[in-house]
Amino acid sequence: MRPIILLVECEDDGWYVVSDDIFGVYGDAESLRRALHQYASGLIDEYEFFRREARHNPLAIPQMERMEKYLQPPTE
Repeated sequence: MRPIILLVECEDDGWYVVSDDIFGVYGDAESLRRALHQYASGLIDEYEFFRREARHNPLAIPQMERMEKYLQPPTE
């Protein structure tokens, strides 16, 4: 699996924003821990969306396969 490099920013109001340059996913919250959790949840949601879509929409397969280079698919 490939690593995902995260960008972590602390805004002037104290909120943290965690994002990546690969999938365009981000998480934001009042704590870094919560922002990381929001990011991870968003990334999983996006992967699950493309995984479901790929079952009946061949246009979703390339994005699902791209994500699988970075994420370990669940075992069924």
